[in-house]
Amino acid sequence: MGYLREEEIDPSFPPFSAFQEGFGFVPRLFRAQTLLPRVIEAESGIVSALLFEDGSLSRVQKERILFTVALAQRNPYCAAKAYRMLLLLGVHEQEPDALQSFVAKLARCPTSLSDQDFSELRALAWTDECIQEAVLTAAWGKFECTLSVGLGVAPDFAPPPLTPNPAASEPATIAEERFGPLSSLRGT
Repeated sequence: MGYLREEEIDPSFPPFSAFQEGFGFVPRLFRAQTLLPRVIEAESGIVSALLFEDGSLSRVQKERILFTVALAQRNPYCAAKAYRMLLLLGVHEQEPDALQSFVAKLARCPTSLSDQDFSELRALAWTDECIQEAVLTAAWGKFECTLSVGLGVAPDFAPPPLTPNPAASEPATIAEERFGPLSSLRGT
């Protein structure tokens, strides 16, 4: 239960049907917003486009990004949801990689990203499309973390330990570039 009362919504409400199909359940995060059905519709559109549709990253990669963000934010609700989704998708081990390190840095301190971070990913064959999708997924993850705290929703599942992965425990440094951390995506 969250801070707001929930209204009864028809189970055939299209966003709830989309969540049921994409997640296998309707997350409490969205049920807690039933007083605002149009907001749920908008969020459903974002989730469907970002997570449920094919893109440059796989669904597993996107869920790993969401899990990394949740750990970096120390958010029990989002960590539990992302961890559960990873288990449902058959992922039982989390091996940190360059993209996860990038996302952890992005989640902790976005201004600490520099051209070097993007160049390192490109050197490992991550395309600009993959990087952009990772940034968008991380942004959604931060939004979900903020929303879950603001709404006061309890996790749908038991949360995993909220210890950051090794990539998330690196100290953040502020980049000296004046043009912004994501400007390198405009072209190389």
